[in-house]
Formats: sequence, structure tokens, C-alpha cells
Amino acid sequence: MELRNFLEQMGMNAKEASLYLAALEHGPASIAALAHYAEEKRSTLYHVIDSLRSKGYLQVVPHNKRVLYDAERPQSFVTKLHARERELEKLLPKFLALKNYESPVPKVTVHDTISSVANTYEEIYSQLNAREETQFLTSVADLSRFAPKVLYEYVAHMKFKQHKVRELIYDDLHGRKYVREMGARALKNHHIRLLPKQFPIRNDLILFANKVALASFVQRPTITVIEDQSIHETVRSLFETAWASAQKV
Repeated sequence: MELRNFLEQMGMNAKEASLYLAALEHGPASIAALAHYAEEKRSTLYHVIDSLRSKGYLQVVPHNKRVLYDAERPQSFVTKLHARERELEKLLPKFLALKNYESPVPKVTVHDTISSVANTYEEIYSQLNAREETQFLTSVADLSRFAPKVLYEYVAHMKFKQHKVRELIYDDLHGRKYVREMGARALKNHHIRLLPKQFPIRNDLILFANKVALASFVQRPTITVIEDQSIHETVRSLFETAWASAQKV
């Protein structure tokens, strides 16, 4: 019964399991002999034999112009299980996506047009609130040069509002001017520190929700958004390390 149950778990029906066990114990054997050992009618076994052969569990053994049948070695089950496991590993992300589970693969989106970059920043600004903190690590000089509208809209979003925000600003003339202007507002939940000059940055890094956004201004404005909780937490730890050593203003 234990063997029969296992075979049915491997995809055989009751007759297939009976015939396989008969062939394993008594094969190579004729179809008449297998019908006897399996306690099945011979006329009902032809399609069962075809099914087992198609599944790779039964093989034909020619013998003196007769056709005999023998079961594949039981070790083949191990091979088939390993093959199924490998196939499942490949298909698992697709199954999870159909069920709308959280994907094990980070979701990465790249925006490389001026309008899409501006829209992404607007989306980030719209999520600013007084409960969940957003962190920025910014080169104000590069942001104001390549995307001045983005910087202007951010300042407008922060005006007279209690959004919970921390900013690490690169320490140069543009950065210090920005710090003076924003610091004059003295908003309760808005904190800014200056990054040391010996660690120059040319990008804008934003941590919000479970996402990390990285904007590049070297050739043309682009922004890459990575949606993944573990990546967000790792980058957040790096931000905290930089924050601890940054200059208070």
C-alpha cells in the first residue's frame, strides 16, 4: 500500500500503479502475464501500457519475436523528482506573480526621459508625510543644474509643512546656500546635515516606502527606482552611517 500510494503521488492512477509494480516484480513479462500479476483484465491494460511508456515508467523488451514489458528502474523516480524540482524553481516566480505575492526578484524601473524623471520625483514628493520618514542624499549643484524644476517643486512641497524628512547634502557652495535657505524655515520634522567634502557625490539618492530611487545627472537626467524591502533596509543602514558622521547645521 505504501508503494502504491507513492506511485499515485507521482502521477499514476490505480491501474498504472498496479501494472508498474507487477512489471517491476515479474518483468520482463508479456501483457498476459502482467494482467495476471496485476489482477487486471488484459483488454483494459493496453492504454495503461501506452500511458506508462509515455511517462517513462515502462519499456518494451523484445524477446524471440515476442514483446515483453519491464518497469524502469526505481532510481528513475529520484531523477524525475530532481528534474521537477529544478523546473519548479524556474517557474516559481511566475506562479507567485499570478497570485500577486511579493516577488522574490526586486522590481527595477528606469526612467530616462525628462518628463518621466519629473513625474517620478512628483510621485515621491506626493508620498511625503508626517508619519513615515523619507531620506535624501543629494548633490544640490547637480540637481539644480540638470533638473532645476525638480528642486523648485521639492522646496514648494516642504514649505510650511511638517513632512518627516532627513537630508544629507553635499558640502559645496550650492549645498550650503540650500541649507541656509531651508534651515531658515526651521520645520520641526525636517533635518539637514552636510556631507564631508572628501566624499563627493554626483547623484540624488532617495529612500521612501520600500523603495530606493537613484537619479543620475552625468549625461542626461535618469532615475532608477528599485522596489525591494531588503535593498531598502541595506541602503538605509548606509544612510544612517553617513548621517552619524555628517556635519550638523
